[in-house]
Amino acid sequence: MANSDTLQIEIQEEALAKGPKVAFGMSLDIKNEIPEKLRNEFEMWRAELLEKIMSDTPASELRQLPEIAAFEQAHRNCGRTTREIKKGPPAPLALRRMALKSGLPEINPAVDIYNLIAAHSLMALGGHDISNLNGNVVSFRLLTGNETFTPLGKPVSENIANKYAYTDTDGGRIICYLEVQQCAETLVSNETTDVLWIIQGNEATSQEVVDKVRDELLSKIQYFLGGESEILN
Repeated sequence: MANSDTLQIEIQEEALAKGPKVAFGMSLDIKNEIPEKLRNEFEMWRAELLEKIMSDTPASELRQLPEIAAFEQAHRNCGRTTREIKKGPPAPLALRRMALKSGLPEINPAVDIYNLIAAHSLMALGGHDISNLNGNVVSFRLLTGNETFTPLGKPVSENIANKYAYTDTDGGRIICYLEVQQCAETLVSNETTDVLWIIQGNEATSQEVVDKVRDELLSKIQYFLGGESEILN
């Protein structure tokens, strides 16, 4: 079990060389429900962001956007094939397609907030329940292929070696593979109070923009769900 007071981030330069740009933050002591007094404001913000997404690039042109193309290039830099990328696309592409087709599902407020910001910004955002992390170090690194992974959704059928990922348990467990799938053990639930946030851009986005999206996420979470925010890197 991780401790938010001592949680550390380790970033491997070889992983960054594949193309990602990363930022990290924490939301602590949140209550994962929208207070009644903020319900209307939250729904208005959600509707406004969805409207912006719906009026933006059509689904047929998404893969030509620089942000999406750069995610796919980062995957190729790790050795993923075009077929593997199409089968397991970058999360921002999958979220934007879902939003355009049928809207984004309502899971719980923390997840809904980061999904909305991810779909709008075309960056990859992920949340992990700190109480379910193992050890006090989360690493962004290239995989050896010997790590364990219990993904949300369908299992990963491709070779994971030399792909970038986020790990805990002294590097032994994958908590997020590329920006495609996160592990089931650290998902953010209704009972989650402390969250590690991972924000990932790529060569089409500056580090300044990645940091700005992190700050937006931390601000929205704190405003709607309370608690405190902390920047980690």
